[in-house]
Amino acid sequence: MELLQYVYITVLNIIYKGTRYISPAIRQGIAFFSFFAMIMFLFMCYSPGIFGFDLNYTQRGIVSTIFLSINIIMSIARPLKAIKWNHFFSALWVAFGIIIFISCLVLDMGEGFMTFATSVLFLFPCFYLVWNNRGDYEKCFLIAAKIIAIVFFLFFILCVIFAPFNEHTVISGRYMGATTNANYLGMIAASAMTCGLYLFTCRKGSAWIMGVFTCEIAISLTIFSGSRTSLISIVAQSLVFLIFYFRYDLRTSKDKLKTVVKFLLLIVLVIGCRPVNEMLLNNTFVPVKEPVATVVKGTVKMVKSEARELRAEKRGKKLRNSETAQAALQGQLSGSEESVQPQQSEIAQRFSMEGKDLNQLSSGRLNIWKLYLEEISWKGHDKNNVIQGYPVAAGEPWAHNVFLEVAYRFGLAAGILYLMIAVYGGVCLLRFLFSKDFYRKYQRGGLFSVLAITSFCILSMLDKAIFPLQQDFILLYFIGLAPFFKLQNGRS
Repeated sequence: MELLQYVYITVLNIIYKGTRYISPAIRQGIAFFSFFAMIMFLFMCYSPGIFGFDLNYTQRGIVSTIFLSINIIMSIARPLKAIKWNHFFSALWVAFGIIIFISCLVLDMGEGFMTFATSVLFLFPCFYLVWNNRGDYEKCFLIAAKIIAIVFFLFFILCVIFAPFNEHTVISGRYMGATTNANYLGMIAASAMTCGLYLFTCRKGSAWIMGVFTCEIAISLTIFSGSRTSLISIVAQSLVFLIFYFRYDLRTSKDKLKTVVKFLLLIVLVIGCRPVNEMLLNNTFVPVKEPVATVVKGTVKMVKSEARELRAEKRGKKLRNSETAQAALQGQLSGSEESVQPQQSEIAQRFSMEGKDLNQLSSGRLNIWKLYLEEISWKGHDKNNVIQGYPVAAGEPWAHNVFLEVAYRFGLAAGILYLMIAVYGGVCLLRFLFSKDFYRKYQRGGLFSVLAITSFCILSMLDKAIFPLQQDFILLYFIGLAPFFKLQNGRS
């Protein structure tokens, strides 16, 4: 691992010889706006019907790699030195990176996997090296949280103006906003919740106010989306936050009354603003409905119509050989006309356990997991491999569990290594919450890491997610691992 670290240091220090002549303020500004541009790009890719983006995962990964590389280069504050990395954690990471990188060279994995491999083996280790040298993780996390919160606000405004509740955005009682899938909206909200809870703990400035409104909008959109996985993620993050809040934040606060008032305000807004958000998305308020919606109505309808035709064409190609799948697709299309706003009864039914077995509760995931477990091998599979028995109506074959997906694509060893990385993160989460010595090492910055780990472990085990440069909650998880790479006081 040290050998690779010296390779990264050599390259980055050569680059720093040129960037050091740029003033620190300008470098910080470029770093901020490059990360902002990357997050904006991710959210624009979430909304192809509005922005007209039709990029595959490889193209998205390349663009995000460019933005994050600029951020890393401009974040170098001084010549980099070798860091004592956690031998166990870094060994897991490098071994995993080497396996998936070689697999991508040998096998045709499909779109996005090579950029995933290069980001694991090269891009993120450079990111960790730069911030391990700097040591100010709280600044790193604060910048990331603020940017995602700002872009999330803009995304919500976009939904209010261009994608309110209507027959095109509410499918089977589930609201998908400006995205193409209600689950995507839920995942966006879950990552925003991570940032909102972290910003809420800020004691300087007005960042905590941004955190309050981020949390309340995130919870509202999650409920409207009907995404069970995202709701579980938000509940779990809230529990982690409450443990941190009562165990550390409230006890160490110099102004306990102010801290309690802020917490009560958060609860009141989360409960009280949901109807307000619903009215906004219903275009109940005249200033939104008349001047804005009327002007853009024709353009939006045209763009959405073209996007729907394109999506229908792609789905048709995938499902044309299956009459059952075609019937399911027609059912979905006809169901989209039934309601123009999220129906609470349908959403509640999704969470009901009455009369359902485990496979039904998991929306068919258990059967898919069984199929993948039977196919997993040591050598992995390329994109042309066919999983026998995979339900065609479920669309493109995907395990809906990142560890099974990695094990299937790259081999059992890669899946085990990636799982061990997540387990190590889970151990760090528990130690941070229940060990005061561990908390003292990372302070408030550790909260960002454990919230991101919580969100990732839940969403990635139940949904379609693998690429850190294409999905924001995975990106937050990768960023949050930065402090755990470095040995603290010579100990793992």
